[in-house]
Amino acid sequence: MFRKTLLFFFTVFGLQAQYPLQVETRAGFIGASEKTPFLLRSNRYGLVPEASNLLYLNARVVKEYDTLKADGGRRPGNRRKVLDYGFALEPHLNTGKTTQFLLPEAYAKGRWKFLEVYGGRRREIIGLTDTLLTSGSYIWSGNALPLWKIQAGIPEYTPVLKSGLVAIKGAMAHGWFDNDRPVTRNIKLHQKWIYMRLGKPEWKVKVHAGFNHQVQCGGESPFFTVD
Repeated sequence: MFRKTLLFFFTVFGLQAQYPLQVETRAGFIGASEKTPFLLRSNRYGLVPEASNLLYLNARVVKEYDTLKADGGRRPGNRRKVLDYGFALEPHLNTGKTTQFLLPEAYAKGRWKFLEVYGGRRREIIGLTDTLLTSGSYIWSGNALPLWKIQAGIPEYTPVLKSGLVAIKGAMAHGWFDNDRPVTRNIKLHQKWIYMRLGKPEWKVKVHAGFNHQVQCGGESPFFTVD
């Protein structure tokens, strides 16, 4: 059966302040004769509900790490500061057949050299995943709101050898699932991942290998208790 679908998007206001601070707001409308098509909901981190015909409002304030040199750029290059911080806050409102107030991102992060610590809710891609030609990762979905987490690690490939031939990245995290599940609540997440790259950054062919590990643990049922 042919399903008519209408997608209409418009921006009511957009502002990007001087880097690294960015401020943006968006508004749009998604309408369909029946349910919202899957491809409009896929990899949207739970922001687009299955019920169609909705108006959404979105705001986002982000401070990324500063890539300007501490000496004011008098020397060539674009090296980052040794010690830096960043944050993001993104409230999102859906109104229509379904009314939702969502918070897909709300986190603060800090970096010292190649080490990073962050806490909050942040969009992430974990593992070796083609983000353009697939519907997303099997183990870490982009179809649901991110989990609240605290994480420490090396988020970008960092050379182990001075030549850059071998580089590693990885992290360890502890997270919390939302308590909107009908059967089990207070579920926690244990997560760790590490990857190695063999080959210099400028090489056309490089070898990547690693693993990621997610454990759902804890939890309790509101329907019974164990003495």
